[in-house]
Order: sequence, then C-alpha cells, then structure tokens
Amino acid sequence: MSTIETASEAEMIGSFLGKDRRARWAMVFANAKGRRKFLDGLYHEKDIAPECVTPIPHLERFPNNVYEKLKGLGAPDTCHIISARTAIDGKDLPLKEALKLAYDFGPGTIVCCIPGKLAYYLSEERNGQYLLRA
Repeated sequence: MSTIETASEAEMIGSFLGKDRRARWAMVFANAKGRRKFLDGLYHEKDIAPECVTPIPHLERFPNNVYEKLKGLGAPDTCHIISARTAIDGKDLPLKEALKLAYDFGPGTIVCCIPGKLAYYLSEERNGQYLLRA
C-alpha cells in the first residue's frame, strides 16, 4: 500500500497551509460541507503557506516539464488530486495523467505527490502554478 493510499487528504496538504490555518482546516475538512468550502478556496492562494511555494517559470508550466520536475524531486508514479473541479477531485492517478487533467481543467487543483512533502498547485492567480514543498 502506498503512502498516498494510507494518508488522509488533510494529512496530504496540511503542511502546505499556513500554521494558523492547519488545525481549522483539518477539522473542517472532515465533513463534506467543510471540504467543499476548502475546495472553493483553492482558486486563490490565501491559505497556502508562502514558505512552501516555489513558482514554476512561465516556459516550464507544461505537464511534461512539471512531471520531470516532480520526478526529479522524488514524486512517485501515482498521486492524488484534490480539486475544486468535481470531474477530477478525489482521484488517484498516474502522475503524468493527473498533471494533464489538472492542466486541462485548470485552477483550484492540488496534485499531491508525497503527502505533506511534495505537491503541484494551480491557482487562478496570475502566474499561479507552483511546486509545494514542506
């Protein structure tokens, strides 16, 4: 069983949230209504801890480039998607496929690679593609 399969979604992303927001979101994330509120907030970067964010340069924002970056940082072959886009939310997929879907469906998406340590995040902010590392 992989780390992705055994981690809760709150554990997957908790370390990427601001310290003052972690406990609240862990509690809220436990129910469907609270989870939806969190997902709607993914369009904006307000709860993401700035110290975890590494912007992806403009010319490197395509799925294949991001895939290479994540694999170089130790990303496994399978990841989990947390997204405001219901069509892709909650899926465990091969990393390449998940990145393509995230890119196609757009902002409001986190592709969790290593729970609490490595993820890819798309917000709707200008230039809003990031590596998240804790």
